[in-house]
Amino acid sequence: MRAAPAQRPPPPAEAVSYGGEVEGEPGAMVRGAPAVKSLRCESPSLLRIETGAEAIVATITVAGSWDCGAALGQWAATTPSDANVGVEVAETRPGGQGSIILLNDRGASLNISVAQIRRET
Repeated sequence: MRAAPAQRPPPPAEAVSYGGEVEGEPGAMVRGAPAVKSLRCESPSLLRIETGAEAIVATITVAGSWDCGAALGQWAATTPSDANVGVEVAETRPGGQGSIILLNDRGASLNISVAQIRRET
């Protein structure tokens, strides 16, 4: 008898908002990183992160079942909406490949490799 394939949570239809105390105000920090107001998938490969000071749009490399929805589903499984969330951006080349690191005030983190990072102010 074959086991049923693992089900992942569906991607959020709308932005997932975060912030217990800091609520992504300009200059607010969580574990030393800028506070996140919201996260959302603009497409299977585009992750939009809103902070109090800027928006970060990251292109996620889609591979197999891994896409933006899978990344946010994994994050949502460990981070309640009342958590304070921060984001670190590590660019290996300006505007090029790097990683987005999401962290919450409860000790969880998620490192997402990305093909491109764009910042909007």
